[in-house]
Amino acid sequence: SQYSTRSRIEKSVFFGSKWLVGDTDSANLDYIDIDSDTEAGAEISAQMISGPLKEFPRRQRVDRADFDFTVGIGKTTGTDPMQTDPEALIEVSYDGGKTWPYSWERKLGKEGKTYRRVYVLNAGLTGDEGARWRWTVSDPVHVGFLGGDVDTKVHSK
Repeated sequence: SQYSTRSRIEKSVFFGSKWLVGDTDSANLDYIDIDSDTEAGAEISAQMISGPLKEFPRRQRVDRADFDFTVGIGKTTGTDPMQTDPEALIEVSYDGGKTWPYSWERKLGKEGKTYRRVYVLNAGLTGDEGARWRWTVSDPVHVGFLGGDVDTKVHSK
């Protein structure tokens, strides 16, 4: 759930060809809908945080970071621009994930526009902690993430 440490779903039962679930934020009875990209009408964020990418004790210059998302996921008939032209927020931390001072918004592509690449250029110089990457997608669309790659140049101690 958005801004929460747990899901709103409480208990479930299969009844009438649907999974019925309780809602911890209200007294409502809800159901699981695989075609919905919201939770009881509220946004759901998808987020991934990498482990540290480093060459201890050497610092690295981050020339390029690529993120392999399923692209072209916008919905022509969706809410504009959240569903029609969704974005990923890409962030990097050079202090082990304590702070995330550098961020970039990248488009995931309108419906059917599958030629898009999600990447960041010239992300700076790491410290001893290396770089940790975080991406977040809060737009109500399907999110598919397959992996990433970072091109760096190692600097001396």
